[in-house]
Amino acid sequence: MIDELLFIKTYKAAFEDSNLRSVLWDDDTIYLYLCVISLVVIGAWIAEKLRKKNGGFSKVVKFWFILSGVILSSILGLRGVNTGMDTIQYSESFEHALDRNAFSDSTIEPGWQLLVKLLRLIFPSSELFIFLVSTLTVYLVLRTIWKYKSSINVFISLLSFVGLYYFQAMNLMRIYLAMAILMNFFHYLLERKYKKYLLVVLLTSMLHFSSLIMLMIVIMLWLYQRSRLIAFITFGLTIAAVIPLSLVFEDYITLARYADYASRNESSRQIGIMLIFDYLPCFIFILYVFKNKIRGQWSDLLVVITMIAFLIRFVAYFISIAGRLNIHFAALYIILVPYFVNHVRLNHRKLYPITLFLLMIFAAIRIHFYFVGYLASDGIMPYDFVWNN
Repeated sequence: MIDELLFIKTYKAAFEDSNLRSVLWDDDTIYLYLCVISLVVIGAWIAEKLRKKNGGFSKVVKFWFILSGVILSSILGLRGVNTGMDTIQYSESFEHALDRNAFSDSTIEPGWQLLVKLLRLIFPSSELFIFLVSTLTVYLVLRTIWKYKSSINVFISLLSFVGLYYFQAMNLMRIYLAMAILMNFFHYLLERKYKKYLLVVLLTSMLHFSSLIMLMIVIMLWLYQRSRLIAFITFGLTIAAVIPLSLVFEDYITLARYADYASRNESSRQIGIMLIFDYLPCFIFILYVFKNKIRGQWSDLLVVITMIAFLIRFVAYFISIAGRLNIHFAALYIILVPYFVNHVRLNHRKLYPITLFLLMIFAAIRIHFYFVGYLASDGIMPYDFVWNN
């Protein structure tokens, strides 16, 4: 009965249909993942309730926030090398970081090479390296949430992080670290300190070149704040150009480490409903912004980042490797949507309960789709602790 309510049988069937690694399904793993989600989300719900009651965050809430960080860091950082499709590659590259021919692939970003080599000089094991990078990623995300705690709905922010992004970090370690660093400096966008933000983007691109996609945010934001009409026309023309450009791009893979990934491009070239669904809450809040004539940097960023995120999600239907880039737009659900949820709470109290309910449903559906589709392909089933390797 419990398995049916939690869709365990559905996840197991989907896993067995798409399992390419000849590994066995493990009930304990899915229960572990569901427990992590439940603990963090329930704690966040209580924290938001106490905040509403007390007018701020008490020491108890701060303790819970730290405890959530410990839980998330532990599960992410103490995973074995066989948990996460790319984890073993990170482990092996660390172990051989000081070899003469280490990082012979010239496409590996110089900043990442330097970081790995420095850590290899200091720390003896790849397990410790993975734990440190994972912990830093979680810390930066939670630090960002705490930084904006007075302006956002912490419950929705943590629900979004754990439900929409957290488990993918077991597979995509570098790009998640880059995303977390960029999110930590999100305040530069809010404060219109674009030059400083561009510097952060350039530095972060030394860890993962994909960070350069955030240049599009700054360019579109500059355009949008000067002429909304021109910005929307530019967006529309770019969408229209995606299909012909994708046909050209697929024959010119410039980064060798993605060549095999691209050669296995399973994009159907058929636009699916998930294109709309993935950013449906953002579209609804954009309508909320326009209807209530909310002006300012927060609303401008919501519109602009949603446009760019939607564009990249659209591109991914034709060039599958582009799907990874959407990780960089996590600020939409971790910062911006929670900000406008809080705006609803303060200005439209009757809408607040239904807003929370719908976002919870949205997160639950996203979690469900992820467990159905990616437990096998991301290599996070079964979960092994590092001491079980």
